[in-house]
Amino acid sequence: MRCGIYSSNGLVQNGLHLDPLSGDIFVFIGKRSNQIRLLQWDGDGYSLYNKWKFRRK
Repeated sequence: MRCGIYSSNGLVQNGLHLDPLSGDIFVFIGKRSNQIRLLQWDGDGYSLYNKWKFRRK
């Protein structure tokens, strides 16, 4: 998952046909399910949260 704030914003607008400025939290999960991203408009700007899950061997 190599999307930044503006790419994620474009996915919400064009792919989901939703308004990213609504204040909702949009969740993106990577192909291998080891990464999650949350996109939210907080009134001043976008917040993008990343979380990676590592597997221990």
